[in-house]
Amino acid sequence: MSSQSLNTGVSFSGQKAYVATSNLLMQDKVAVTLSCSEFGFDLNKDLILKGNDPLINQVISELGKFITNQTAPHLSVAIDPTLFLYSVIPVDHSGLDADSLERRVHEEFSFIAGEKLSAYIYEWIPLQRDKVLILWVPGVVINFLQILATRLSKKLSIVDFEPLAIMNLMNEKQIAPGPGKFYLVTSCIDNGFTFMGFSDKEVLFYEHFVSYPQEDLPFFLLQVLNQYGLNLSEMESLFWYGKFSQTVLSSLKSTLNIQPENLFEKMKVLYHRHQESGSFFLESALSAISVSYRTEG
Repeated sequence: MSSQSLNTGVSFSGQKAYVATSNLLMQDKVAVTLSCSEFGFDLNKDLILKGNDPLINQVISELGKFITNQTAPHLSVAIDPTLFLYSVIPVDHSGLDADSLERRVHEEFSFIAGEKLSAYIYEWIPLQRDKVLILWVPGVVINFLQILATRLSKKLSIVDFEPLAIMNLMNEKQIAPGPGKFYLVTSCIDNGFTFMGFSDKEVLFYEHFVSYPQEDLPFFLLQVLNQYGLNLSEMESLFWYGKFSQTVLSSLKSTLNIQPENLFEKMKVLYHRHQESGSFFLESALSAISVSYRTEG
Protein backbone atom coordinates (compact mmCIF):
# COMPACT_ATOMS: atom_id res chain seq x y z
CA MET A 1 0.00 0.00 0.00
CA SER A 2 1.53 3.32 -1.08
CA SER A 3 1.42 6.38 1.13
CA GLN A 4 2.48 10.03 1.18
CA SER A 5 4.20 11.50 4.24
CA LEU A 6 2.32 14.62 5.34
CA ASN A 7 3.87 15.97 8.51
CA THR A 8 5.88 14.97 11.57
CA GLY A 9 4.59 15.94 14.99
CA VAL A 10 6.77 16.06 18.10
CA SER A 11 5.99 16.57 21.79
CA PHE A 12 8.25 16.59 24.85
CA SER A 13 7.12 15.51 28.30
CA GLY A 14 9.55 15.02 31.16
CA GLN A 15 12.38 12.84 29.90
CA LYS A 16 10.49 11.52 26.87
CA ALA A 17 10.16 12.76 23.32
CA TYR A 18 7.27 11.48 21.20
CA VAL A 19 7.34 11.47 17.41
CA ALA A 20 4.29 10.94 15.17
CA THR A 21 4.72 10.86 11.39
CA SER A 22 1.43 11.06 9.51
CA ASN A 23 1.01 9.36 6.14
CA LEU A 24 -1.84 9.74 3.68
CA LEU A 25 -3.01 6.35 2.44
CA MET A 26 -4.64 5.65 -0.92
CA GLN A 27 -8.10 5.52 0.68
CA ASP A 28 -7.63 9.14 1.85
CA LYS A 29 -7.12 7.93 5.41
CA VAL A 30 -4.27 9.07 7.64
CA ALA A 31 -2.06 6.52 9.39
CA VAL A 32 0.55 7.49 11.96
CA THR A 33 3.94 5.98 12.72
CA LEU A 34 4.69 6.43 16.43
CA SER A 35 7.97 6.39 18.31
CA CYS A 36 9.35 7.44 21.66
CA SER A 37 12.83 8.19 22.99
CA GLU A 38 13.80 8.56 26.63
CA PHE A 39 16.67 10.71 27.89
CA GLY A 40 18.41 11.19 31.22
CA PHE A 41 17.23 14.78 31.66
CA ASP A 42 14.04 16.84 31.54
CA LEU A 43 13.62 17.89 27.92
CA ASN A 44 11.51 20.97 28.65
CA LYS A 45 13.34 22.38 31.69
CA ASP A 46 16.94 21.32 31.00
CA LEU A 47 17.00 21.54 27.21
CA ILE A 48 14.32 23.71 25.62
CA LEU A 49 14.30 26.53 28.18
CA LYS A 50 18.09 26.58 28.59
CA GLY A 51 19.09 25.86 24.98
CA ASN A 52 21.77 23.45 26.20
CA ASP A 53 24.03 22.67 23.20
CA PRO A 54 25.58 19.40 24.50
CA LEU A 55 22.11 18.06 25.27
CA ILE A 56 20.62 19.06 21.91
CA ASN A 57 23.22 16.91 20.16
CA GLN A 58 21.91 13.86 22.02
CA VAL A 59 18.33 14.70 21.04
CA ILE A 60 19.22 15.30 17.38
CA SER A 61 21.04 11.99 17.20
CA GLU A 62 18.16 10.05 18.77
CA LEU A 63 15.28 11.74 16.94
CA GLY A 64 17.18 11.46 13.68
CA LYS A 65 16.42 7.74 13.71
CA PHE A 66 12.73 8.52 13.29
CA ILE A 67 12.80 11.86 11.46
CA THR A 68 14.57 11.15 8.19
CA ASN A 69 14.81 12.51 4.65
CA GLN A 70 12.01 10.14 3.71
CA THR A 71 9.53 11.85 6.04
CA ALA A 72 7.73 15.07 5.16
CA PRO A 73 9.79 18.30 5.09
CA HIS A 74 7.59 19.77 7.84
CA LEU A 75 8.07 19.48 11.60
CA SER A 76 5.32 20.52 14.00
CA VAL A 77 5.51 20.71 17.78
CA ALA A 78 2.92 20.60 20.57
CA ILE A 79 4.10 22.74 23.48
CA ASP A 80 3.90 20.98 26.85
CA PRO A 81 1.96 22.76 29.65
CA THR A 82 5.13 22.97 31.75
CA LEU A 83 6.48 25.48 29.21
CA PHE A 84 3.63 27.95 28.89
CA LEU A 85 1.57 30.27 31.04
CA TYR A 86 -2.06 31.25 30.63
CA SER A 87 -4.58 33.75 31.87
CA VAL A 88 -8.35 34.25 31.60
CA ILE A 89 -9.31 37.87 31.03
CA PRO A 90 -12.75 39.54 30.89
CA VAL A 91 -13.48 40.76 27.36
CA ASP A 92 -16.98 41.43 26.02
CA HIS A 93 -16.37 39.83 22.63
CA SER A 94 -19.98 39.38 21.55
CA GLY A 95 -20.19 42.70 19.73
CA LEU A 96 -16.64 42.92 18.36
CA ASP A 97 -15.50 42.03 14.88
CA ALA A 98 -12.37 39.89 14.47
CA ASP A 99 -9.94 42.81 14.07
CA SER A 100 -11.35 44.74 17.03
CA LEU A 101 -11.22 41.67 19.23
CA GLU A 102 -7.62 41.01 18.16
CA ARG A 103 -6.63 44.56 19.13
CA ARG A 104 -8.44 44.31 22.47
CA VAL A 105 -6.73 41.03 23.34
CA HIS A 106 -3.34 42.48 22.38
CA GLU A 107 -3.98 45.46 24.67
CA GLU A 108 -4.91 43.16 27.56
CA PHE A 109 -1.87 40.97 27.02
CA SER A 110 0.33 44.08 26.95
CA PHE A 111 -0.82 44.83 30.49
CA ILE A 112 0.03 41.28 31.56
CA ALA A 113 3.44 41.06 29.90
CA GLY A 114 4.50 44.66 30.48
CA GLU A 115 7.98 45.52 29.28
CA LYS A 116 8.61 41.86 28.37
CA LEU A 117 5.84 41.83 25.74
CA SER A 118 8.26 41.28 22.84
CA ALA A 119 9.80 38.29 24.63
CA TYR A 120 6.63 36.20 24.39
CA ILE A 121 4.63 34.42 21.71
CA TYR A 122 0.93 34.10 22.49
CA GLU A 123 -2.35 32.67 21.22
CA TRP A 124 -5.87 33.24 22.42
CA ILE A 125 -9.37 31.82 22.11
CA PRO A 126 -12.72 33.25 23.24
CA LEU A 127 -14.43 31.53 26.16
CA GLN A 128 -18.00 31.54 27.40
CA ARG A 129 -19.44 34.45 29.38
CA ASP A 130 -17.35 37.19 27.74
CA LYS A 131 -13.94 35.88 28.66
CA VAL A 132 -10.81 35.19 26.63
CA LEU A 133 -8.13 32.58 27.30
CA ILE A 134 -4.58 33.74 26.51
CA LEU A 135 -1.72 31.24 26.42
CA TRP A 136 1.86 32.45 26.07
CA VAL A 137 5.34 31.03 25.89
CA PRO A 138 8.82 32.63 26.00
CA GLY A 139 10.19 33.41 22.57
CA VAL A 140 13.35 31.45 23.42
CA VAL A 141 11.23 28.28 23.22
CA ILE A 142 10.26 29.03 19.62
CA ASN A 143 13.86 29.95 18.78
CA PHE A 144 15.03 26.61 20.13
CA LEU A 145 12.42 24.72 18.12
CA GLN A 146 13.56 26.54 14.98
CA ILE A 147 17.10 25.36 15.65
CA LEU A 148 15.88 21.82 16.32
CA ALA A 149 13.95 21.70 13.05
CA THR A 150 16.90 23.07 11.07
CA ARG A 151 19.30 20.55 12.61
CA LEU A 152 16.87 17.79 11.60
CA SER A 153 16.73 19.22 8.05
CA LYS A 154 13.06 20.16 8.42
CA LYS A 155 10.95 23.31 8.25
CA LEU A 156 9.20 24.28 11.47
CA SER A 157 5.61 24.29 10.27
CA ILE A 158 3.24 24.50 13.23
CA VAL A 159 3.87 25.21 16.89
CA ASP A 160 0.74 24.85 18.98
CA PHE A 161 -0.14 24.78 22.65
CA GLU A 162 -1.04 21.23 23.66
CA PRO A 163 -4.69 21.87 24.68
CA LEU A 164 -5.43 23.74 21.45
CA ALA A 165 -3.77 21.00 19.42
CA ILE A 166 -5.88 18.33 21.14
CA MET A 167 -9.04 20.37 20.59
CA ASN A 168 -8.21 20.79 16.89
CA LEU A 169 -7.78 17.03 16.48
CA MET A 170 -11.11 16.40 18.22
CA ASN A 171 -12.72 18.83 15.77
CA GLU A 172 -11.00 17.00 12.91
CA LYS A 173 -12.46 13.74 14.19
CA GLN A 174 -15.87 15.41 14.72
CA ILE A 175 -15.96 14.56 18.41
CA ALA A 176 -18.38 17.03 19.96
CA PRO A 177 -21.07 16.99 22.68
CA GLY A 178 -24.78 17.39 22.08
CA PRO A 179 -26.69 20.64 22.63
CA GLY A 180 -26.73 21.79 26.25
CA LYS A 181 -23.96 19.36 27.20
CA PHE A 182 -20.19 19.63 27.51
CA TYR A 183 -17.13 17.42 27.19
CA LEU A 184 -14.32 17.49 29.70
CA VAL A 185 -10.82 16.43 28.65
CA THR A 186 -8.13 15.79 31.25
CA SER A 187 -4.52 14.74 30.82
CA CYS A 188 -1.71 13.64 33.09
CA ILE A 189 1.50 15.39 32.12
CA ASP A 190 4.87 14.45 33.58
CA ASN A 191 4.39 16.28 36.88
CA GLY A 192 0.82 17.53 36.90
CA PHE A 193 -2.47 17.50 35.03
CA THR A 194 -4.70 19.60 32.77
CA PHE A 195 -8.43 20.21 32.29
CA MET A 196 -10.30 21.53 29.26
CA GLY A 197 -14.04 21.82 28.82
CA PHE A 198 -16.05 22.69 25.74
CA SER A 199 -19.63 22.59 24.48
CA ASP A 200 -20.85 22.18 20.91
CA LYS A 201 -20.49 25.95 20.46
CA GLU A 202 -17.53 27.20 22.48
CA VAL A 203 -14.61 26.48 24.77
CA LEU A 204 -15.71 26.71 28.39
CA PHE A 205 -12.40 26.66 30.26
CA TYR A 206 -8.79 25.52 30.42
CA GLU A 207 -6.73 24.98 33.58
CA HIS A 208 -3.51 23.17 34.36
CA PHE A 209 -1.79 22.31 37.60
CA VAL A 210 1.97 21.67 37.60
CA SER A 211 3.92 19.93 40.39
CA TYR A 212 0.93 18.09 41.85
CA PRO A 213 0.56 14.30 42.12
CA GLN A 214 -2.14 12.85 39.89
CA GLU A 215 -3.96 11.56 42.99
CA ASP A 216 -5.01 15.19 43.58
CA LEU A 217 -6.69 15.37 40.16
CA PRO A 218 -10.30 14.55 41.20
CA PHE A 219 -10.23 17.20 43.93
CA PHE A 220 -8.97 19.93 41.58
CA LEU A 221 -11.41 18.87 38.89
CA LEU A 222 -14.38 19.42 41.19
CA GLN A 223 -12.87 22.76 42.18
CA VAL A 224 -12.59 23.85 38.54
CA LEU A 225 -16.13 22.79 37.68
CA ASN A 226 -17.41 24.79 40.66
CA GLN A 227 -15.26 27.78 39.70
CA TYR A 228 -16.83 27.92 36.22
CA GLY A 229 -20.36 27.19 37.46
CA LEU A 230 -20.73 23.90 35.57
CA ASN A 231 -23.16 21.19 36.61
CA LEU A 232 -22.07 17.55 36.60
CA SER A 233 -25.41 16.59 35.06
CA GLU A 234 -24.44 18.57 31.95
CA MET A 235 -21.18 16.62 31.42
CA GLU A 236 -21.78 14.25 28.51
CA SER A 237 -18.35 12.59 28.54
CA LEU A 238 -15.07 12.70 30.44
CA PHE A 239 -12.05 11.89 28.26
CA TRP A 240 -8.49 11.24 29.41
CA TYR A 241 -5.06 10.90 27.80
CA GLY A 242 -1.53 10.60 29.10
CA LYS A 243 -0.31 8.16 31.74
CA PHE A 244 -3.11 7.62 34.25
CA SER A 245 -3.07 5.10 37.06
CA GLN A 246 -6.07 2.81 37.40
CA THR A 247 -6.53 4.17 40.93
CA VAL A 248 -7.06 7.71 39.67
CA LEU A 249 -9.42 6.59 36.89
CA SER A 250 -11.47 4.67 39.46
CA SER A 251 -11.48 7.71 41.74
CA LEU A 252 -12.74 9.90 38.89
CA LYS A 253 -15.53 7.43 38.18
CA SER A 254 -16.69 7.32 41.80
CA THR A 255 -16.32 11.08 42.31
CA LEU A 256 -18.13 12.18 39.15
CA ASN A 257 -20.38 9.16 38.65
CA ILE A 258 -19.23 8.89 35.04
CA GLN A 259 -16.96 6.40 33.30
CA PRO A 260 -13.74 8.07 32.05
CA GLU A 261 -13.16 7.32 28.36
CA ASN A 262 -9.79 6.81 26.69
CA LEU A 263 -9.43 9.71 24.21
CA PHE A 264 -6.79 7.88 22.15
CA GLU A 265 -9.22 5.02 21.58
CA LYS A 266 -12.07 7.45 20.87
CA MET A 267 -9.97 9.08 18.13
CA LYS A 268 -9.68 5.74 16.30
CA VAL A 269 -6.13 6.59 15.19
CA LEU A 270 -4.63 4.27 12.60
CA TYR A 271 -1.09 3.69 13.83
CA HIS A 272 1.88 1.42 14.17
CA ARG A 273 4.95 1.64 16.39
CA HIS A 274 8.34 2.31 14.83
CA GLN A 275 10.47 -0.82 15.13
CA GLU A 276 13.33 1.11 16.78
CA SER A 277 11.16 2.91 19.32
CA GLY A 278 11.40 2.49 23.06
CA SER A 279 8.31 1.42 24.99
CA PHE A 280 5.62 4.00 25.80
CA PHE A 281 1.94 4.48 26.53
CA LEU A 282 0.02 5.24 23.35
CA GLU A 283 -2.12 7.75 25.25
CA SER A 284 0.99 9.81 26.00
CA ALA A 285 1.72 10.27 22.28
CA LEU A 286 -1.59 12.00 21.55
CA SER A 287 -0.09 15.51 21.66
CA ALA A 288 2.44 14.63 18.96
CA ILE A 289 -0.31 12.96 16.94
CA SER A 290 -2.51 16.04 17.21
CA VAL A 291 -0.01 18.28 15.39
CA SER A 292 1.09 15.58 12.92
CA TYR A 293 -2.36 15.64 11.30
CA ARG A 294 -2.05 19.29 10.38
CA THR A 295 -0.12 21.09 7.66
CA GLU A 296 0.36 24.74 6.83
CA GLY A 297 -2.38 26.58 5.09
